[in-house]
Amino acid sequence: MFDRLRHWVFGRFGLNAYVEGNYAVAEKYFRLLAAMEPHSILALHNMGIIRLAQKDYAGAEVFFREELERYGDSYPRLKTLADVLYLRGKRKAAGDFYARSAAEAEAKNDLNLIEARIRICNDPEAFADARESLPCLKRGTTHSPGATWRRPLHALNGRRSLIRQAI
Repeated sequence: MFDRLRHWVFGRFGLNAYVEGNYAVAEKYFRLLAAMEPHSILALHNMGIIRLAQKDYAGAEVFFREELERYGDSYPRLKTLADVLYLRGKRKAAGDFYARSAAEAEAKNDLNLIEARIRICNDPEAFADARESLPCLKRGTTHSPGATWRRPLHALNGRRSLIRQAI
């Protein structure tokens, strides 16, 4: 009974700390959870999410790969790993995982996004352009926080096609 309560408390406190942006505390609770249950999907997945939030994409990849190996293929697992590989610049591996996730996608909108990402991953030039566009989008949005998308897009100096490819 106490183990179930501790499991719930560690998971809840870890999620609360994550939402508050306190990643060190969140990681502490998920590590405690993993110590109780070494292959907890809650611990594995959330440790990967924490790594993503910290922009530690290599660390996130480790957790998401372990989750996928342990719990098998599913659309969210495959797409999450594909997105991490995409962010890491691993074009071919990202394309392979997007292709695997396409077989698991249930919603048409999901499939449309996956197919677009597969096309980008299959074209080295499009992949390079898409990766270049993300920092441009971030830079553009910081120039006018809270404003409409027209101002940030204008700040990108003609890189709209790159933004469309990245999205």
